[in-house]
Amino acid sequence: MSHFIIIEGPDFSGKSTQIDMIDRRELYKDHNVFFTREPGSYLPESEERCEEIREQILFGNNTLIEEANLFAESRYIHTQEIVDILTRYDNAVVISDRYIISSLAYQGYAQGLDKDVVYELNKPSLDLLNEHDITIHCIKFVMPEEEWERRRNLVMISRDLDEIEKKDISKEVYEFFNNDEIFFNWTDGLNMKVYEVNAENNKETVYKEFKNIIDIIREDLLWH
Repeated sequence: MSHFIIIEGPDFSGKSTQIDMIDRRELYKDHNVFFTREPGSYLPESEERCEEIREQILFGNNTLIEEANLFAESRYIHTQEIVDILTRYDNAVVISDRYIISSLAYQGYAQGLDKDVVYELNKPSLDLLNEHDITIHCIKFVMPEEEWERRRNLVMISRDLDEIEKKDISKEVYEFFNNDEIFFNWTDGLNMKVYEVNAENNKETVYKEFKNIIDIIREDLLWH
């Protein structure tokens, strides 16, 4: 059995830090484990083209529909390799920092692109997953708004912004991930299980909760 895990949440929630803290040695001991991200890809066959598209997304002057199309194009290339890995290897695991939920959040809810349009653009990727009976296991990072704003303010004054960050839609994206009614309304078209991490604590405490969820998924889905 193979598994596709995506890590989602608003910017500044610490999800990428937590992914970096995962003990790769423990996972690699018993499984074929692959780490990747969107936009872009860390997987060898899709990396070159997906990273080219990532540059277009983050630093190009795109309209909203052009941006959504670029995400969908990159995602399909990425998904082809994800499915290949998950169907080729026994007990394979792909862990991705972001996937289609981010398109629903950023281009959809936060910028007003119709929900049905986002799903239609990403239909080839979702069809690939469904054809191979691959369930998305989404670990979603949430936190109180006050703590999120504190982190956002610290980060935003200390780095150059890409084109998506310049749109200043982070508040809407935060709301998407922290309001269950909004989140589940927009993601109801996905074959998905959702787990939540309370990301407001220090990174060591958050990691314990994050790792516990991974262990639960491993046990429930027979990773061992």
